[in-house]
Amino acid sequence: MSLCSKKEKVKFENSARVARAAAELILKEGLPDQVLLNVNVPEPWSGEVRFTRQSKKITRNQLSEGKDPRGRSYFWLFEQRIDRDVEPDTDYAAIFAGAVSITPLHLDPTHTRSLNHLSHWAKPIGAAFRR
Repeated sequence: MSLCSKKEKVKFENSARVARAAAELILKEGLPDQVLLNVNVPEPWSGEVRFTRQSKKITRNQLSEGKDPRGRSYFWLFEQRIDRDVEPDTDYAAIFAGAVSITPLHLDPTHTRSLNHLSHWAKPIGAAFRR
């Protein structure tokens, strides 16, 4: 559960309501095995709730050099937000639109097709240690 806001004084009431409603449904109906929910509540919230896909990262790390009052160099690491080309069915699109985003995530990130397809690599890789 995340409250998405850049404000100094935020209101947690909407996030609390969403958290309670989600928890009640989870306790009543359960979740599929190894699934958890990533819930993001924007501030302000439009009242809309969307089930979404997880977005690709939309920030880029930036490094900026500066001088402190004594003339010493320092480096500041920050993220530059890249919010163009955000796919409409993703969590970021929902948050940017003021909607709650609920993204079901699975704990097993294994790409099964690749696992099966690449398993024949085991012998040649193992053979490299017997040379």
